[in-house]
Amino acid sequence: MMKALLALLLMLFGLAAAPAAPQRDWTKAVATLPSGAIVIGNPQAKVKLVEYTSMTCPHCAHFAKEGLPALMAGYVAPGKASIELRHAVRDPYDLAASLLVRCAGPAAYLPAMEAVFAAQDAWMGRAMKMTPAEIEAVQKQSRADQLVTVSRTIGLLSLMQARGLAEPKAVACLKSEPEQQKLAAMANEAWSERKIPGTPAFLLNGTIVADAADWAALKPRLDAALR
Repeated sequence: MMKALLALLLMLFGLAAAPAAPQRDWTKAVATLPSGAIVIGNPQAKVKLVEYTSMTCPHCAHFAKEGLPALMAGYVAPGKASIELRHAVRDPYDLAASLLVRCAGPAAYLPAMEAVFAAQDAWMGRAMKMTPAEIEAVQKQSRADQLVTVSRTIGLLSLMQARGLAEPKAVACLKSEPEQQKLAAMANEAWSERKIPGTPAFLLNGTIVADAADWAALKPRLDAALR
């Protein structure tokens, strides 16, 4: 009754109810931590999720396709959860891909990561087809030049160029010793200190989530943490 009366008064006096304020999209809140990890979401979120990921891990690529969109839309966007992405580098191809997805900065990080994961079969397929002569030639180069040559050979550079990352900048990122050191430190924390069982691995409010390498297993844990 009161609502109806209020609506009538507003109509009579030519007034309109103020529109509801739009809900903030917390997926746009992206920052780089001192460790080099990328964190996305509400800093005050009740649930703080950490994902250890590897760019050459097929299970990580599957999670990026099946789980990440649901996580971002249903949990991160409304501010219920934040996600911190840490690289658990496993091999030189992983190192090259990780350096490149980080190259365009925090705001472009997630779309770049999703694009590299979506094309994982293609560039990893090329990596597996490198000839002994190609591998021998790469091994004679410096570490920085190895990353550049491999990235060019397996198609990572062209993939990033198609996303608007100029080759000179991509090459500079691949050769960046500070960035390489950050990724090495993250990998050491993941494999030697945290001793994660594999990738993807998840921490939920600081505790590792056992047996939750896919969205079907992770979602119930998130929901329980939000209760």
